[in-house]
Amino acid sequence: MNRHYDKLYGLGFIARKIFSLFPISDNKVSYLPANLEYSGNAKAIYELWNKQYPMYKHIWFTKSCDISKRNTNTRFVQNGLVMLLHLMTSKYWIKETEFKKWLIIPRKGTKVIQLWHAAGAFKKFGVHARGRKNVMNKEFNYWDLVFCSSKHVVDIYSEAFGGFDKSKIVVNGLPRNDFLYTLTKKKNLIRRKLGIPSGRKLIMYAPTFRDKMEKSGYVFILELITQVKQLIDEGYSFGVRLHPRIPIRIEDIASYGKDIVDLGKCTTEEAIVASDVLITDYSSIIFDFALLEKPMIFYAHDLKNYYNERGFYFSYESFVPGPIAYNSYDLTSTIKNYDLKKWIPIIREFRNKFNPFFDGKNSERALKKILELKE
Repeated sequence: MNRHYDKLYGLGFIARKIFSLFPISDNKVSYLPANLEYSGNAKAIYELWNKQYPMYKHIWFTKSCDISKRNTNTRFVQNGLVMLLHLMTSKYWIKETEFKKWLIIPRKGTKVIQLWHAAGAFKKFGVHARGRKNVMNKEFNYWDLVFCSSKHVVDIYSEAFGGFDKSKIVVNGLPRNDFLYTLTKKKNLIRRKLGIPSGRKLIMYAPTFRDKMEKSGYVFILELITQVKQLIDEGYSFGVRLHPRIPIRIEDIASYGKDIVDLGKCTTEEAIVASDVLITDYSSIIFDFALLEKPMIFYAHDLKNYYNERGFYFSYESFVPGPIAYNSYDLTSTIKNYDLKKWIPIIREFRNKFNPFFDGKNSERALKKILELKE
């Protein structure tokens, strides 16, 4: 459990009783973002909300305070008790994930909105993820809205969230994809900031987090980089973007190549725009990357183990919109022999099915739905 969330554990019941003596503010919004970062869907909703309705106050529970965003109506909070006070007096809670091991019960009149942090449905989540059913079912009872990216995954979301009422599931593009939509015209600028030489193609390697795996278990990342580095001399730059919960950092792999680009220094959307090819395994970043119809290659060296540990909603081999390499040696030839004409129509079909909204208005539609709850 995240240590910042730990601060709230065991205090919820007592603090709720005390803080419930204070009135709920109809113009207060509290944010509980994924990985406690100022980013993603929550950030997209906040920026539009703050711009269009400046009378609202916004409270973020984050690992670090964004000094540049401090103003009279926005606060970044780290202390658990302070955040509980704001939660108990907010009209809206904006979330991107579950709490998993514990539950803070909202007051009557508070609206809880689950934006979720990923598009589509790939690896299992919610009560479908092993070991989570008993600790999560109660939380779903307090959600007022859940957003998903496609009509084709409504049933999955409903079941994954404990039989959640389908009438409260809103099909809408991810708000954060509005950032991607805006950035598509700034590819060259982003690449210059990252130091990518002109004329080179950028490969982004973005492995997903694996539950219950220690730092030593991520040695496959180093093995892949060692094997693929040779492509740097053939017109490619190699970028790495690690999941926030992976217990190794780019500094740990720096010795494996001075030409490795740290794509963790930019936003996910900037990394997607700057990259020409994506290598991943089981990450939901594929739904975002597909929006730009660029090549994707899947490195599934531990597919059997991951399936047994987490599981998927679809057959992996037939679901992913790109060729699969099962070891680092095959990966190099897979990159070199990628058949663009074959895979682009498959990527386009994948995008249209699982993440079809890409017009820069996802946040606008989502905010409208949220504000309708107040009426």
